[in-house]
Amino acid sequence: MTVPRAQAEQGAIRSAATGARNMRLTIALAVVGSALLIGGARQGRTPARVPTGWIAVESPGRQADGYVCAFWDDTTWRVALTRDSTALQIVRDSTKPDVQTFDVPGGQLLGYDGGEFGGEVLYRANDGRVTHLAKQNLSFFVPSLSGILGLGGIAHLGFNRGWLFRFTLQVNGPWTAESLMSLDGDPLAYTALADDTLLVVALGAIVLVRPPSYKTVLFRDTLIALPNAHSVVRDRAGVIYVGMRYAVTRLKPRDHGYTDDWIVPASCPRRVRTAETGKCACAPDLHGR
Repeated sequence: MTVPRAQAEQGAIRSAATGARNMRLTIALAVVGSALLIGGARQGRTPARVPTGWIAVESPGRQADGYVCAFWDDTTWRVALTRDSTALQIVRDSTKPDVQTFDVPGGQLLGYDGGEFGGEVLYRANDGRVTHLAKQNLSFFVPSLSGILGLGGIAHLGFNRGWLFRFTLQVNGPWTAESLMSLDGDPLAYTALADDTLLVVALGAIVLVRPPSYKTVLFRDTLIALPNAHSVVRDRAGVIYVGMRYAVTRLKPRDHGYTDDWIVPASCPRRVRTAETGKCACAPDLHGR
C-alpha cells in the first residue's frame, strides 16, 4: 500500500522529534551520571579554606606511626562548612548517642546499634505501645524528600556490610520498614547533598547513594575508616572532608578518582609512638622543641 506523501512527511517529523527527545534524555542522563561519578566537582570553583591553626600533610602509610597514632588518639574532629561553602570548620566532636531517635506524628522512631550483638528499629507511640520494625543495626535516621531513611550496618571479624532502609507510615495502618539497598561497608557518617543524594562514609569506602537504588563507590581505602570517621562534608569544588581521630582526611577530585591528604593541627603535624603501648607524642616534643 502506498503511503500518501503528506502522511509520510508527518511520520518522519514525528520520528525525528522523538529521536531528538530521546537524544536529549540520553545526554541529560549521561551528564547526571558523570556528575555523580566525579562527586559533583565543579570547574573553576575554589576549594574551602583550611582554618587557621591547621595544615595539610601527606597521608601516612598503614604501618606508619602517624596512622597508628591517629587510631589511638582520644580526640575526634567534626567537620562543617560555612554557609557559602568557602571555608572549612573543624571542631571537637561529641560522643555519638547510644540510641537514635526521630520524632514522628504520634510518637518516635528508635534505632539501636549493638554492633556484633545486633540491633533493632522500633516505633514507640505516645501511649506507650511499641511496634518492632526491623531486627538490624541502625546508625542514623535520615530525613529526605522520599521519606524517612535509615542507615545501618555491621563490621565484625572480617564481615563488613551496610544497608539503607525507608520507614513509611501506612494509610490507616502501622509503620513499616523497607530495605532499599546494601552498602559497601558499615556506615560511619553521612551528609545530605542535593536531590536526596547522600554522601556516606562507610568502613573503608566513600559511597554516593541516591534512593531508592542508585549507588557508586567514589573512594576506597581503609585509612578513612580505622581512625574512627565521625563526619563528612563536600564543598562547592567537589572536595570531600572526613572528620576523624586526630586529623581530617581531604579528598580532592581528579579525572579518575581522588587524591587524598590529611589536615592536622599545625601545633602537632606529626606524631610518633612512644615506648608505652597506646601512647604517642608530637614529633617536635621528643627533641625538646
